[in-house]
Amino acid sequence: MLDKDPLDYILKIENAMDVFDYSIFFSTVTDPCNYLFKKFNPRLTLDVDDDALKSRFNLSDKISFTSHSNTCWTIYDFNKNATA
Repeated sequence: MLDKDPLDYILKIENAMDVFDYSIFFSTVTDPCNYLFKKFNPRLTLDVDDDALKSRFNLSDKISFTSHSNTCWTIYDFNKNATA
């Protein structure tokens, strides 16, 4: 369920994909395996505390990584060459 316009979320994901050189993003928030007692539980969260780095790459204060993902929300960067 979406509580608000997803555009801001999508733009942040696309920016992170570009910074980390990912050509595809699979949803992590919609995967039930990333929840513990109904609370979202990323397996790794990086605190980005370098202001110059955040400014240069337009990054958030935190970047989370999870163990599971699914295709409920998928974002592709078709400008990158996909490799199998």
